[in-house]
Amino acid sequence: MLGICCLFFIVTGIQFWISDYLQTILKVEHKKVFIIFALVCISAPVLGVISGGYYLKQIGGYQNKRALDACVKISVLAAISGALLPVVDNYIIFVIMMWLLLFFGASIVPGLIGIMISSAPDNAKEIANSISHLCYNLLGYLPSPFLYGLICNHTGGATSRYGLAFILLWSYFGVGFLYLAKYFRDLNVKNINASHKGRDSPFENNLSNKDTRDDSNDFHEEKKHLGDLALTAFYGRFSNI
Repeated sequence: MLGICCLFFIVTGIQFWISDYLQTILKVEHKKVFIIFALVCISAPVLGVISGGYYLKQIGGYQNKRALDACVKISVLAAISGALLPVVDNYIIFVIMMWLLLFFGASIVPGLIGIMISSAPDNAKEIANSISHLCYNLLGYLPSPFLYGLICNHTGGATSRYGLAFILLWSYFGVGFLYLAKYFRDLNVKNINASHKGRDSPFENNLSNKDTRDDSNDFHEEKKHLGDLALTAFYGRFSNI
């Protein structure tokens, strides 16, 4: 959940302030800014969600072990895509990197939400979903635009790049939270496997007992059959005397 909050924090800050950043700092024309803003903020998230959902389906769905691993790797790509945005002066390169950031960020949303909801108990899924949306708003959507403006106000005003740098810094926190989720998942699986190591499952024990009973029954049946043959031969010889 904290990983998704970091993602929404970054996306909200970019969508709220990026048009002003392009005009004030990169000196892009007013008309170009709104065309670029519309193309990037519509195409990147939509294609990212579709691509991420399709990829997760190909690897077995969000309940597959590889789903969380894939989300961690994609989040690293998103963080790398946005790492140099505050120091880029060419607006074309800036737009390409921003598009990749939003694309990779959106592609992990289906998997993370599915993993989070599926990890909650069946009788608490509705509560978990409600609490998660509350956290999205309080930790993601709400503070991002305010903190961006606050940082810029104390570091040079409208021409400051520190606000964008601060927003993008949260991508590394998101990667860290996802890595911790992966670490504790692997640790939990390891502990479960260790607790069952050296012990057969009830199903295996039942199969073993069934095989033993079947072998014993076969032995008694064969013994009975040999006894019948011996009696038949004995009475046959006795009748010929």
